Amino acid sequence: PATGTPALMGFWLKAMQNHPAFEELIQEWDEPVLEFLQDITSAPLDETDCNKGFELIFKFAPNPYFANTELKKVYSTERGSIY
Repeated sequence: PATGTPALMGFWLKAMQNHPAFEELIQEWDEPVLEFLQDITSAPLDETDCNKGFELIFKFAPNPYFANTELKKVYSTERGSIY
């Protein structure tokens, strides 16, 4: 089957496996899914205030694991009330 990065098979999987922040987090069962990862982008939560946080958008090729072509992880960095 066609995977996420046909020109460089498994590019994102290898990139994450070789990055110190992620190398211990990628599990054996993650590998087949990550073969379909096409791109990772980021976007601010608020265009007018980048201190509020950001989201990571994981873009996938059609695959047998899930129907979504995009999965998002939101990181809120705005400090909430301490009370």
